[in-house]
Amino acid sequence: TVQSTSGISGTADAYAYGVTTPVAAVPRTGSADYAVQLRGVVAYGDGLLASRGSGTLSANFATGGLSGTGGITVYNTSGTPNEPERRWATAASISATANSFVGNFGLGRPGNAGVVDQSGSILGKFYGPAAEELGASWLWHDSQLATSFVGYLLGKKTNLFPSNGALDSLSVNETFQAGAVALNANRDNTNGVLTFNS
Repeated sequence: TVQSTSGISGTADAYAYGVTTPVAAVPRTGSADYAVQLRGVVAYGDGLLASRGSGTLSANFATGGLSGTGGITVYNTSGTPNEPERRWATAASISATANSFVGNFGLGRPGNAGVVDQSGSILGKFYGPAAEELGASWLWHDSQLATSFVGYLLGKKTNLFPSNGALDSLSVNETFQAGAVALNANRDNTNGVLTFNS
């Protein structure tokens, strides 16, 4: 940030890096889903806050399309949410001749289920020997609230995460849920009638 007599201006650089997938190894057929994490900074008129979120990107290597959705939350300096979660969405194109993708990125208003616009941008590439991972930088400006977002996104193919195959060979933590119902009844032994009261 640079403060002058007329105000404060600032810049933020967001980037992803790693062992990039060779251009010849970027898939040109099939599809893949990536679980992604987003991290960034949010510039308000009077200061900076942090943001983090998650979601899923789906790549269609045959058509060159990449799209994704998820949620992102702004956190204040004490580490608690500053506002309700925002939804994010992106639509990008995978280059047919390079290891890159570029497209639009947008956020919704706090607590709103929809994405207002995708006037922001995303720029990224694939990592690993065969595009097992991806990374990108993204930005968006909320003209109504005069708020700017910038950050990075990292993702990994969902089929590469460990999972439990059976209950007798659990290899990762997993929460199991079940439902239960209680039924109470009274039996009248004189006439053999059951009366259900719940």
